Amino acid sequence: MHNIPFDGLATFFIFLIGVPALVIQGMPGEMRSVLTSSRARMWRMVAFTGVWVLGAIVIAGFFVWYMVTFCDVPTEGTLATCPLPLPPYQMAQDWVQIALLGSLTLLTAVASILVVRRYSRRTTMVESLRHEIESPIKRTGLPEPVALNDLIELGEHSGGGQDKEYVLDAIQLLVQNVITRGKYRGDSLEGVVQGLVKVIATDPLVGSSENYVQATDILLDVVKGNPNTDGTSHTPDVHHCAEVLGALGKAALRELEKRLSGDKVAIGFVDALGRTARRQVVYVNLVAESLREIGIEAVDKERMLVAMRVLNELTALLASYGRTHPEVQYDTVSLMAHFWDRGNATEQFIEMRLAKIMPDVNLDKPKLLKNAFLHSAHTGNFVTADKIRKMASELKGAMWEGGIVLSSIGLSAELNGDS
Repeated sequence: MHNIPFDGLATFFIFLIGVPALVIQGMPGEMRSVLTSSRARMWRMVAFTGVWVLGAIVIAGFFVWYMVTFCDVPTEGTLATCPLPLPPYQMAQDWVQIALLGSLTLLTAVASILVVRRYSRRTTMVESLRHEIESPIKRTGLPEPVALNDLIELGEHSGGGQDKEYVLDAIQLLVQNVITRGKYRGDSLEGVVQGLVKVIATDPLVGSSENYVQATDILLDVVKGNPNTDGTSHTPDVHHCAEVLGALGKAALRELEKRLSGDKVAIGFVDALGRTARRQVVYVNLVAESLREIGIEAVDKERMLVAMRVLNELTALLASYGRTHPEVQYDTVSLMAHFWDRGNATEQFIEMRLAKIMPDVNLDKPKLLKNAFLHSAHTGNFVTADKIRKMASELKGAMWEGGIVLSSIGLSAELNGDS
């Protein structure tokens, strides 16, 4: 047995056992964090590698057994012979060693490649996480929370573009499977919906314009999949969708470097909010609030194409729901006040638009302005409240129409509950 290459065998076994460590060290940080955060994933990786180590042991054991059993012990100046059936001639013991080491080299190479492909590729890791998340859906209707958090974290720390797209593709498929396979009640996708903000809009690794567009599609899938088809009952997932659409619309204006693509993406969120309000009427107020926030962000950043689109959407909602949803009136006036603050041209434009919406509200102009001011002040939007006061004071005749005075004293009394 002194010719058996035990040193070589030990080298192969040590290398095979160390392959997982090499794979983990070579991973991007966000993938390594996801892999090592779960004992189950680590054990699966160890077990997968262990299968190949076991295979190497079997191959080595066969050759060692063959050499010990059938090969003559060589003497000085002679070759040992091994009566192998194929080829039908005597083979030196050195050739058996070559066959042994060659087999182990091939197995080690194949094992290393498969371990790397299985555990260090982003697409494979994302797919594995998705299967983990979906595993309890048929039984409980809910995604697995730990794996979902890992998927969100992976997306959050991935670069914009294709890397985030892998995660978004998995999230979109997950949403579709939850809605179609599970007993979806409209309350099981909160973590998915809110996680989109982390995936798309977390500095410094913000998403690309394509990532934002895909996020819009995912949120609309949730809205359309809502089992409350008449739109009159509250469902938490749609509530979160309306909030996230607003947050991502603002983020698109802030983060996307190319102005045209940023405007196009933000308008996509505006349109999605309008569709949400019309499909789920119970959330008209929340949609109007999200639209107002996008519109104010657009005005402040002089993105007037987006701001005009928001104003048009708000006035459309006002025409349909303004008399029954006073918050829509206040949000529309709030955005108008930010337009007004930009200067003379916008003042004339807003004065015309304000006159145009009056038939859709059940108040006269001074009362509408006063209520909008009070609503902004009571909700902590003091900058907007000041702009509404400024607009009201500069509108001709608005101060005294209907006997309503928007003086600082009168407003203070209203705020203090002394009216």
